[in-house]
Amino acid sequence: VIIALSLIHIYLSIPTNKEGTAPILRYCDTKGNIWFSDRLGGLGKYDGKQVKIYTKEDGFSNMWGQAAALNPSFAEDKNGNLWIGGNGGVTRFDGKNFVTYTEKDGLASINVVSVSEDAYGNIWVGTRDNGVSKIGNADLVELERWNGYIADVALDKSNTVWVSTTE
Repeated sequence: VIIALSLIHIYLSIPTNKEGTAPILRYCDTKGNIWFSDRLGGLGKYDGKQVKIYTKEDGFSNMWGQAAALNPSFAEDKNGNLWIGGNGGVTRFDGKNFVTYTEKDGLASINVVSVSEDAYGNIWVGTRDNGVSKIGNADLVELERWNGYIADVALDKSNTVWVSTTE
């Protein structure tokens, strides 16, 4: 079997932020958009033609901070909404509007490390320091609290939720 790979190199001129830190590529959605972040909480999208930077003025307020900026969580649900987790909670972006869920909304913690969707459209949110939450039909339900670090939340083909933790 011979497999041929075609590599296309695209060079983008994405400005560094005022602190001089470069953007970090994070996620490719089903529409082919490339999403990136920076260490100061910025969010950007490259759609194949142009770069769009989202800020507080656009409604993006998920300031993920230094630690989460190294590994923010991204997931896309069956409706095409992008879910972004970091140190500011979890944010849903429908292509126009940002909605951020925090502890005030019932999220177990704002320190989000993992975001996944199950077969029923529920969004599972793993937090670094306080367990797992489930968002279903725009309702947020805290499911379980742990004292340990939640490393990841994943779902298998039978819709079983798997949680990786230090406890």
